[in-house]
Amino acid sequence: MNSNEELQIRLQPAGDHRENAHAVEAPDAQGSQSHVLHNAQRTRRVGTTGLRPLLRKLLADPHFRESRMPLTLSEGTLTTVAEGCLHSGTATGSEFYRIVWGTIVRARTDILSNGWFDSGRSIKHLPAVCAMGEARPTLCSVAGVESFAELVGWHFIVEAEFRRSGMGNPTAWINEPAQIALVPPTSIHVR
Repeated sequence: MNSNEELQIRLQPAGDHRENAHAVEAPDAQGSQSHVLHNAQRTRRVGTTGLRPLLRKLLADPHFRESRMPLTLSEGTLTTVAEGCLHSGTATGSEFYRIVWGTIVRARTDILSNGWFDSGRSIKHLPAVCAMGEARPTLCSVAGVESFAELVGWHFIVEAEFRRSGMGNPTAWINEPAQIALVPPTSIHVR
């Protein structure tokens, strides 16, 4: 759960050539934009979504996880759903900017009051996230928990730059709560 201003991710139908398009206002209630392609006078709809709806879709639809649908990350990186949204069990490497999603296996608060959650044992070199500053208390407040440790079992999604920590894990240090969204374990059926 994340009631903050979430990062906006842009999903496009497959086959759309973004470099030949420009945005025009779309008069609909959903707030999507229409794009007019220069070489072909037709309009395509592009939708924006927050991290939490994207996480729900990734959890519920195994085919969507492998989708080649174009995806624009909030900082402008062009990718696809399959390449840009990495499950925590497969997100390895030293440095990358991506969306990582999965289940919180371990959560704790360190001596500096930063909130940490891991997607697996550190010896497997699975991703970890450190919620620093206002991110930790905001996430606890939005999730309705008193302690960061109560988030074990929740599903998470984070868009961030991951770097290799001293333990060898890809780790993201987050200051903005908008970069993380959480979904309770009982709110969705995972396939």
